[in-house]
Amino acid sequence: MKNPNASPISYLVESLKSIRRYFGTEGNDVGQMNCVGGICSTASDDIVVADTDNHRIQIFDVNGNVKGVFWSEGKAEGQLYCVTSRGRIVTSDAGNRRIQIFDKQEKFVREFGSKGSGYGELNNHIGVATDDRGLIYVCDRDNDRVQVFSEEGKFVREIGSESLKLPAYVSVTSNGRVVVSDVGNHRVQVFDWYGRHLFHFEMEGENKGQFYTPTGIATDEHGNIIVGDEAAKRVQVFMSDGEFVSCFGSEGSSEPGQMLVATGVCVLSDGGIAASDSCNNKVQIFCVTTFERERFRALLFHSFNSPLSMMTVHVHAVLQLMCKNASGSCIAQQLEQLHCVHTILVRDGCEGQPM
Repeated sequence: MKNPNASPISYLVESLKSIRRYFGTEGNDVGQMNCVGGICSTASDDIVVADTDNHRIQIFDVNGNVKGVFWSEGKAEGQLYCVTSRGRIVTSDAGNRRIQIFDKQEKFVREFGSKGSGYGELNNHIGVATDDRGLIYVCDRDNDRVQVFSEEGKFVREIGSESLKLPAYVSVTSNGRVVVSDVGNHRVQVFDWYGRHLFHFEMEGENKGQFYTPTGIATDEHGNIIVGDEAAKRVQVFMSDGEFVSCFGSEGSSEPGQMLVATGVCVLSDGGIAASDSCNNKVQIFCVTTFERERFRALLFHSFNSPLSMMTVHVHAVLQLMCKNASGSCIAQQLEQLHCVHTILVRDGCEGQPM
C-alpha cells in the first residue's frame, strides 16, 4: 500500500531479476494477442490492452485473467491504442483515421476524426491520453504534432507542431504537463497544458538514460516519467525534471523480464509498472521498490550526523526502510533480494513512516 503522504518518489532499481507476473501468448483466441499495442490501467488496476492485429480491445485483471473483450467498429489495417477516461475507453484506430469512445459496458459511444493534415484531421495517429478535464490528446504521428480534442470530438488546439517529429505516445500529469515521446528526435518533450514547450531530455544511444526509439510514455501521480525504450528492449524511469533514475528489462523472449519490442507502459496504483511487448505478444508487470525522495532518507541500520550527505551503496536486500527518529538512525524491514546498486541521498532529521 502506498504512503498517502509520500513526496515525489524515485524508482531505485538498477536491475530487476523478478517480475510480479506476465501474461499473453500469440494467437487470436480470447486472452491471446497479435501485435499488442498500447496499454492503460483503470482505477481498479484492470489492464486494458490494444490487441492491434486482432482488431480488438481486451481487459485483464492484474493476474492476467480476461475480464472483457470487445471489437472496434471496422476492420481496416492499422494500429490500435487505448486509454481510459472517466470510466470510458478511448481508442486510437489508426487504420480508420479516427478516435472511438466506448462506455463502461464496452458499448460504442461516438467517433471522430478523418484523414488529412488540417485541424481535427489525422494521419497515422498512435498514442492517446486524457486529462482530468476530459480532454483527449492524440499523437498525430505523420503530421508531427499532438492534437487536443474535447470528449465530444471538437478540436481544441495542437501541440508541438514546430518541434515534434513522429510523436508516438503522450501522457498528461496531474498538474497538466503534457509528456510526449518524440521518436524522430530520439527524445522526450514536456509541454504545459496550453502547449508551451517547457523542456526536453535527449541523447541518442543505448546507454542508460539514452534513447534510440522512445515509444510508450506513462506518468505516475508524482510526475515521474516512465518510457518504453523500444530499440533497447527496456523500460526507463526518469524524474519529473528528466533526471534519469533507473532502467530494467533486457533483450530476449524466453525469460521473465525480457523483451523484443517495448511498446506501451502504464503505472498501477501500487507503483508497479506494466509493459507491453508487441513482438512477444505479452504484458509484464514489474515490481518496483519506491522510496520517498524528499522526506525519506534512511538506509540500513546507519546513522548520519551531517545535514546532507551522498553515498553510493550496494544494496542486496532492501524492501522497506524507515526513519526511527530525528537523529537519522534507521532500521530495515521486510528484506527482499534485489541484487542492485542504488545511489541514495541521505539526510538527517527526516520523519519518514513505513510505506
